[in-house]
Amino acid sequence: MENIKNSKFYHPLSPEDDNISGLTYDVAIVDVTKTGPDAFAEFSSLKWNGKEKHLYAPNIVASTRWFNQINFWVQKEILKYSQLHKRTELLSFFIKLAK
Repeated sequence: MENIKNSKFYHPLSPEDDNISGLTYDVAIVDVTKTGPDAFAEFSSLKWNGKEKHLYAPNIVASTRWFNQINFWVQKEILKYSQLHKRTELLSFFIKLAK
């Protein structure tokens, strides 16, 4: 989560945000820059679940960590509102974002 907040791409969200394309572009750029060509070779080793996953599959571990950060960020953004209608508006926003 802190990595996201400290990046140049972060800005707090509200249900009124209409910059969906800009946000999806920013997240995609971060995703692409974190994935190198060696990441795909790591899948064939099948060692991303072992104790030494950081040695054998560092790109998969980094990708999983990035996914979890995005996931926790979305949860936090939705749950920061106490009103149900605000939460549902933001949930709809993230569904549009994912499409």
